[in-house]
Amino acid sequence: MTKVTRCHAEASRKWVPKPRYQCAIGAIPQAPAQKWRPKQHQPDVGSDERQTDPAIIEEDQESIASLGTRLASIRSLQLSFAAWAAAAVSDDSDFAEDRPSHAKSEEWECQSTSTLPSLGQSDSFSSEVTGDESVLGPDGDIYEVFYPEASTPEEESIESEESIGNVLALLQKQSVALTPVRQRLLSIVTAAALKILGERLERIAVVGSAALHIDIPASDIDAVAFTRGVCAVTSLADIAEAVKSQDADLDVQLVTARVPVLVVCDGMTSLDLTIDQSLPEKHVHWFQQRLAPTILPSEQEKQSIEALVLRCVKWWLWQRRLPGTKEGGYPVIAWTLMAMHSQQCSLVVQDSKNDSRNRQVLLAVAAFFDRFAEGRQAGTIIFAESGESRFCPSSARVSTRCLWPKLAALDPTDEKRTDLIPKLSEATELLFARELQRAQRLSARLLQGDDGEAALSELFAQNTDTANLLPSRFTPGCQGAIFLRGRHLHLVILQGVSPRPGWTASFLHRKDAESMVWGSPCDVDSSGRVTLRPAGLARFNPAEFVSLAKILVTRVGGVQNLLLQPADLQCWQEFQELLLPMARRKRREACPPGRVR
Repeated sequence: MTKVTRCHAEASRKWVPKPRYQCAIGAIPQAPAQKWRPKQHQPDVGSDERQTDPAIIEEDQESIASLGTRLASIRSLQLSFAAWAAAAVSDDSDFAEDRPSHAKSEEWECQSTSTLPSLGQSDSFSSEVTGDESVLGPDGDIYEVFYPEASTPEEESIESEESIGNVLALLQKQSVALTPVRQRLLSIVTAAALKILGERLERIAVVGSAALHIDIPASDIDAVAFTRGVCAVTSLADIAEAVKSQDADLDVQLVTARVPVLVVCDGMTSLDLTIDQSLPEKHVHWFQQRLAPTILPSEQEKQSIEALVLRCVKWWLWQRRLPGTKEGGYPVIAWTLMAMHSQQCSLVVQDSKNDSRNRQVLLAVAAFFDRFAEGRQAGTIIFAESGESRFCPSSARVSTRCLWPKLAALDPTDEKRTDLIPKLSEATELLFARELQRAQRLSARLLQGDDGEAALSELFAQNTDTANLLPSRFTPGCQGAIFLRGRHLHLVILQGVSPRPGWTASFLHRKDAESMVWGSPCDVDSSGRVTLRPAGLARFNPAEFVSLAKILVTRVGGVQNLLLQPADLQCWQEFQELLLPMARRKRREACPPGRVR
């Protein structure tokens, strides 16, 4: 059977999206084993005129495919896409106007090639990595089709599959071990709420990842108390006193934010209690219907592939310490919807009989990283009531890369279709882009299977707790920080912090443009040697903050030497590589062709 699979490369690869309906793909004629080498050129994706360029056929030692069979495969893909679009238009006519104009036609022509951008190269597409065929899909994206050589299951390494299986088993074991602790904490808070509210308390519902059984050991318990109308702040304050009277060793804090939250922690886990917040429970019900079958905490083997993938993504977010909502990043539900959308439109077409559950998880996780690491076009992810998702582009696709696509994900439980993805600062976009491309490269190694355990360990390597947090209080020392201003990266040694009035958290928010941070500007060479610039202090704001960087101080012969830690040096260099194409595009926009600067 023709397989749509992954193209492995050192720095850039393309994951093949799949049509929504796989049954049509299954009818593709048998694919030959040799490589089909398209003519290398840059495709004009925005053009309405699609041409099929003759390609060079390279002979394989075992068999030679006829051009007719190859064209039949292409035609079958085109018909599959046509069926995809016809069903999408009939089922989702309300959003027909949001689709690109070329997605309303009955069929799509084959592109002769689709080339890929790589780090550190120019804005134009690289021609080093191409598929056996490239077909324009109904969503305006290029579908890379690869025809791998025949192989037997014995030839494929299962080290990666065993490694991801071990990770999932460990997460499940640790989460189950925390169940008694979490239940005790929940019972204490429930008893306190019942004591304070009495008949005004209707029920307490557990929401979030714990309710979906995709929690990780670091997950908190999210609970909502539904009442007959009470003051949230006053009620939570009274519940806090009742909790303390039951167990004085518990750490209890009342956070009076836009949505008041009572945080109760016992040192091993914590519980967040809110009052009359119906939206989290709606989200749980919506996800439960789409992560069927119902999952029991002790039955990992019965979990759906989707649930296992969501747990892996959540674990990756925690281990890498990517900023969440309170720090100025994405909420967990945004990443969850992105992962679910990726599974629907970016999974490879494989023979399910030969793919183990662990391999299916690997493929789906890699698909998630690929889809959001390539700087794809901006647009909106929309989920229908049935759970099927659709991506509506906001503009025509362009060939230049961007740091991070301007994404929106509409709340599937909200009639007003609220956008669940907040706008990020450019510095945070740079951080996300680097982390996803790092994960993209490591996921390629995982699928190759040569060093699966090492690649998986590196993929989920734990970052330091404060690596992506800008402290709100200055501590004397040699703490480095990376800032982004005007597409230029700056490394400074922190010298002072001035939070905006009223800010009490231990970190500064990534969208804060009022607080001020001072630092001594530095230069960094390729070996990581740091040199202070003769200029004075430079001032930045938290909205320009990318990440912290550890600077080592050594003294040789009475001379002080500053050296950027190897891991942070690699981050610095990868940040610079990501910014290179953007800087070139900015210069071109400032000086259009034909204009002399």
